[in-house]
Amino acid sequence: MRSLGSLGGLVGLGAAINNAGQVAGTSWLEDFSERPFLWDGTSGIQDLGSATGATTRAFAMNDASEVVGIDWALSAMAVWNDGVLSFVHHPTGATPFATDIN
Repeated sequence: MRSLGSLGGLVGLGAAINNAGQVAGTSWLEDFSERPFLWDGTSGIQDLGSATGATTRAFAMNDASEVVGIDWALSAMAVWNDGVLSFVHHPTGATPFATDIN
């Protein structure tokens, strides 16, 4: 058991761990916005970024360090791959989000 730290807020939640020991999750900031993070033993906790700066969560990660989650403000599934954030929008306007990735 170890502390992963936070992105400056009071609460952080690890949501997924891969075989390399990296952890993806969400950190709540002091203004109560939510930011996704990636943690590893070398770099520590890193903010994955958000297009809106508002509530964005990470839910899952695979062994290639690809992280998936949601940007609630955009109503879109968020995908982080090598530090690049992209989005998947549902054609009907529903809010998609991924809870797992292989």
